[in-house]
Amino acid sequence: MTRLIPLLVLLLWSLPLFAQEPVCFYQKCYGSGLVLISSTRPSVGGTVEMAVRNILCPQDVTPPDDPLAGNLVFRTVVPAVNPITPLVPVTVIMHDADKYAMLKPFEATFSGPATAYIGFTRRGVKGTLEVTVTDWRDPTDALGPSIMLFDTIKMTFTPELSPLPYQLEWQGIVWKGDLIVFERWGR
Repeated sequence: MTRLIPLLVLLLWSLPLFAQEPVCFYQKCYGSGLVLISSTRPSVGGTVEMAVRNILCPQDVTPPDDPLAGNLVFRTVVPAVNPITPLVPVTVIMHDADKYAMLKPFEATFSGPATAYIGFTRRGVKGTLEVTVTDWRDPTDALGPSIMLFDTIKMTFTPELSPLPYQLEWQGIVWKGDLIVFERWGR
């Protein structure tokens, strides 16, 4: 009888651990790195920092946080028309994600409202930034066959109110750093 009481207490104490709680599906894209942009001539570099997540839960479950959130900061230079200043700095800041999709494993596409600061002015141009990130690098496999594969990123900034329909596009590889794209079940 004396052994039965501690066993019963242990069983009652661990009961919440065995309860079936509904789990949500987490999709995340985060990381930072030095980007070698191949879509411009001449090729230039830039830096990117991002953290975006999407939480998908069953209908009767409320997600633990804001289900879709995240931001991105991208800094680069673009060739200028004026030969006195051959390069113009550009900073694009995506404030919050409003769309997120993973159509393939390790590839995320997201977009959101953004502001582009072109040149040395403090006044930004408002618009929408669309981003596609492909995670080719396996950080746990330093000597594997994927050592020469680099993460890729493609960004398109479209201004909101512009008399001319123009876009700023960048596409390249993450030379140093790592962009991580994954999905998992969790709580």
